[in-house]
Amino acid sequence: MSEPVVSQARNLGFTCELTVNGNWQILPFHPKENWVLSQLETRWLLSIGNVAQMYLSSAEAIAFLKRRHQLFYDRSRGGV
Repeated sequence: MSEPVVSQARNLGFTCELTVNGNWQILPFHPKENWVLSQLETRWLLSIGNVAQMYLSSAEAIAFLKRRHQLFYDRSRGGV
């Protein structure tokens, strides 16, 4: 069930790519942020610096993306 996560990611402005094996990857706004969310069946794998960190449900993945979006835009406006 990737549709809600990919849809939310696109709405927030993240880059979403379909891999050759048919799974989605969601990339950060800025290349210096070294995380990626990768679809694995019904879960999402959060990797940081090419190291797998944790599996997320769709709801958790959306919450992660919303927080990253908020942090990115707070920083770009000179906040936090």
